[in-house]
Amino acid sequence: ETFYKCKNGFSFFDAIDGDKIWAREEVGKKLSALRVSKFRRRLRNIYVNPKALDMLKGSIADVKVVSKHLLSGMRSLSSAVNFKSQELESALARMFNGTEELIDLLIIVKDLLTDMSSRSKRDKFSRDIQSQLDQAEMAIITSVAKLLVPINFIISK
Repeated sequence: ETFYKCKNGFSFFDAIDGDKIWAREEVGKKLSALRVSKFRRRLRNIYVNPKALDMLKGSIADVKVVSKHLLSGMRSLSSAVNFKSQELESALARMFNGTEELIDLLIIVKDLLTDMSSRSKRDKFSRDIQSQLDQAEMAIITSVAKLLVPINFIISK
């Protein structure tokens, strides 16, 4: 293929994709931050204590119960008080919304810990992360190579 390109008017530098080689050489050193070392092993060796996961599930159930009591308490308080205080209602609404957000966050943490308790899922996460990092590095190198094409053209003239 290189010989064919050279025979048909390409310079040897262009025929061997010299721009990519040059970009990989020059930019590759600067992309070392993308090459995270040993993260796969660290991710693989994470241990999730099943008791902690059970405690978290219990905490979610407790917060849901407290949230229901809070809602019923808000309703009974507003019906017991003759005048409706706008400040009290807004404070209670914010407090109720805060408990809903807390429940959502606890569920997200529980799901994450459940996923991380499986070794096969941890391995899949680490492979996916590594794949994304490799794709980002190749995209950067390709972009730099495309920028080098006009520079090489100007230099060769």
